[in-house]
Amino acid sequence: MTVRTQVTEEELREVFADTLDKGTSRSAILVQYHEGEQVRTEIGIPYSLSKEAVELGPYFKDIITAPPSDYHERKRQIPISDIVGYRRIELSDIL
Repeated sequence: MTVRTQVTEEELREVFADTLDKGTSRSAILVQYHEGEQVRTEIGIPYSLSKEAVELGPYFKDIITAPPSDYHERKRQIPISDIVGYRRIELSDIL
């Protein structure tokens, strides 16, 4: 797990450049973040990134298929300012 005092949008954009805003997934993210007083852990596919949050989906992306109908109910928006650590997971390592 990469632990930082402050994770930035630029850092995440660089680490996940091959997956963010693309038609396919090449990696997943294991992310730890503050949610209230707790530190939570989430694993997902980083779909998009804004200055405020990273959007994680539970589904791998590929060019051939559209996201499942329940994608919007299952996606997560994690504020970048709440992230305390993350690790890139290569999909080739787990598939």
